[in-house]
Order: sequence, then structure tokens, then C-alpha cells
Amino acid sequence: MRLKRWFTLLICGGICATLLAVAGGLYNPYGSCLKGERVAKEYYLYSPSSQAKILSSPTFAECFFLTGETSAFRFSTEKEAAFYAEALLREKKAQVVCEERLAGARSIYAYVSGGAGGILLFGARVNLHLVIKGAEVQVGTPIIFGGY
Repeated sequence: MRLKRWFTLLICGGICATLLAVAGGLYNPYGSCLKGERVAKEYYLYSPSSQAKILSSPTFAECFFLTGETSAFRFSTEKEAAFYAEALLREKKAQVVCEERLAGARSIYAYVSGGAGGILLFGARVNLHLVIKGAEVQVGTPIIFGGY
């Protein structure tokens, strides 16, 4: 009987935690630090890879299968966007794994100790991905899928 009660409490606690995380947009612990205007948010489900299903608003049942998230922020200027991205990396004490520039965008792959699990990329663990393009910054965990 105690096992059944314990299991019920565990399930209820998991449901409540998931609801709070999704409702508050707290799954991505990195994007909430940026001071720009949030212009987009996407959730990744079922896989922490490019095979993930990408949704802007998952259903309650889908919340149990979250594997990542991306938030996009718009700033007044390109300089302000770059400043806030660098400040986020410093604040989270992120270790930059790799950086690349493609099609006018600066893409930074990093690892934050104590952050979300992450994936192996470039021979290292990555759990924070920033893309700075013009006056917009995208922040993803573990990485950003889709276009930027």
C-alpha cells in the first residue's frame, strides 16, 4: 500500500513540476537572463537531435517528452545583442566549445556545468547554443534546431 501511495505522489509531483516549467517558460534556464524582447519560443520533443519534433506550444501530454527549447530575443541594436549574449556566457560561466560564423550569424556552442545534460558535439558536451544575427539572439538548450 505504501508503494502505491509513494508512486502516486511521485507521478503527481512530476506532473506539477512539468506544468510549472512549461507555463513559466523555465525549461530553458539560459534564455530567461536576456533583457531583450522575446519574439519567439520553440520546444523540442522526443529527441535531443535534429530528429526532434519542433512545436511552439506543446500539449499537456507532449510536455512529458520535452528534450530542449529555443528562445529568440530582439534588441535595439546589434551591439546590444552581442553585449547581452556575451554577458549570458559570463554569467553562466559557460565554457565555449566551438564558435562558427555562417550567413551573417555568429554561432556559439558552449557547456554550462550543472546545466541541462546536453549532447556530444565537436567531441565535447554542449548544452547551450547561442546564435547572434543582427539585433537578434537565439538561445537554445541543448542546441538550436531549424533555421536561424
